[in-house]
Amino acid sequence: MSSPTSEEAVQLTRLPGAIPDTVTGRLFRQTDWAATALGPVEQWPHSLRTAVNLCLNSLFPMFVWWGGELVNIYNEAYIPVLGQRHPQAFGRPAKDTWSDIWPVLQPQVEQVLQHGQPTWNDRVLLVMERNGFSEETYFTWSYSPIYDENGDIGGLFCACTEETPRVLAERQRDKLVRDAQDVAETLRLWFDQAPGFIAVLRGSDFVFEMANQAYYQLVGHRDIIGKPAFVALPDVSNQGFEELLRGVYDSGEPFVGRGMRLMVQKEPGSPVSETFVDLVYQPVFDGEGRVAGIFAQGHDVTEQVHALQALREADRRKDEFLATLAHELRNPLAPIRQGVLVAKAPGVSAERSRWALDVIERQSRHMALLLDDLLDVSRIALGRLQLRREPVLLSAVVDAAMETARPLIDGRRHRLGVSVPTEPLTLDADPLRLAQVLSNLLSNAAKYTDEGGTIDLATEAGPDGGVAIRVRDNGIGLAPASQQTIFELFSQVAPKLDRSQGGLGIGLSLSRALVELHGGSIGVHSAGLGLGSEFVLRLPARAVLRPVMQGG
Repeated sequence: MSSPTSEEAVQLTRLPGAIPDTVTGRLFRQTDWAATALGPVEQWPHSLRTAVNLCLNSLFPMFVWWGGELVNIYNEAYIPVLGQRHPQAFGRPAKDTWSDIWPVLQPQVEQVLQHGQPTWNDRVLLVMERNGFSEETYFTWSYSPIYDENGDIGGLFCACTEETPRVLAERQRDKLVRDAQDVAETLRLWFDQAPGFIAVLRGSDFVFEMANQAYYQLVGHRDIIGKPAFVALPDVSNQGFEELLRGVYDSGEPFVGRGMRLMVQKEPGSPVSETFVDLVYQPVFDGEGRVAGIFAQGHDVTEQVHALQALREADRRKDEFLATLAHELRNPLAPIRQGVLVAKAPGVSAERSRWALDVIERQSRHMALLLDDLLDVSRIALGRLQLRREPVLLSAVVDAAMETARPLIDGRRHRLGVSVPTEPLTLDADPLRLAQVLSNLLSNAAKYTDEGGTIDLATEAGPDGGVAIRVRDNGIGLAPASQQTIFELFSQVAPKLDRSQGGLGIGLSLSRALVELHGGSIGVHSAGLGLGSEFVLRLPARAVLRPVMQGG
């Protein structure tokens, strides 16, 4: 074979195509390849020269590793991957350059060089030190074999891209998403656990977007999300709330309501019940300043409203009581004053004087009873009233009560029936206070029964060993509402009744307190107005002593 000409020798030293004027292109020209394991360029296989030319001219990070030492040739786009390892890495064995991550790379390099199998790695974590500190990096790369003229694998070609910024950005994004989810979950927990009810209504149809647990409890845990408010809650229609929402939506001005009455089903399909709410309708605006929905927030104030109503009712009763008390105390004063004038008149007869003293005594006794009741109520309220318990026959208590109430009963021409057990019962009780309760029940029956009525008093032993005392009449009866309040202080069942018979409104309250001090209870039942009433006093078994035989 003839020797190559000078022109042919020049062509052999060149790579296919031009070597770019880049950092690595200049390094390639400056490197004495003859002093490396690769030898002079003109002796390189055509496949190596082609791969190096492709690498050096590419704008994508690439490198070629060739020969037994895997000499490293890379392009300018690959320099940031190397960091401080550049430029020493150029033309040097790859294992020396990447000793810190070689345990990761070696198996793949062997797969390519020994078996000719290309590799693919997507966003693989590589912990390396390339800028003076250890850092996590992520790369996507592929190794491909390069064959020489003999068909043997002489090296590998790699195109790679660093994914670290993208992975870190995605990681930060995922963290932000998780944080946002955590915040959303926290807000949802706060939303659900808020002490007041909250709902978010969308659009002019007021579609439920969100509602917290307190709101579900308010409306009976119905399926409301995604439904227009008054389709989801038809029982709330025609109560003025739709007009209020419409006004807020159209005007963009919030609405604040206090103690608003709401009739709503507490359970699906159940009757509506009365509820009172404080609420705020706050308009929610979109990016263009238009009302997009309404934020509804409020509190169930039913208990507070009922408490306020009770206070007002108690105040009204107090006023009625004071007026009645003034009347009750003034009534006896006129006859007392008249009796005094008669007794002081010159030459008054003995008969007229006795009459005057009887009037004064009777009216004074009446005033004393009123004052005693007032004092008893005060003592009970302060916990200072003490019972004087002693063994006493039930029949004796009944007789004492009848003796007190008899004048009123006879004065209104009532028929009084009394039924007591044939076997005497002995109670452990305060005889004065128990007789006071029974006489009060008898007097009430006489007052609230038209003249010529019927009153029955019956006592019986209870199945539990206790005692029940019943006072029944055919008088004016009680409405259901009155049966709930009749034992409250200052309660007046018939405020239009003549004050001389209506009383102060403390008798039944005092009676209940006295019975409870004995460990018993007192209740009332009436079929309705005009149908009479029955009061039942019950004493427990511990208040009943062994029977006492007649004459024993």
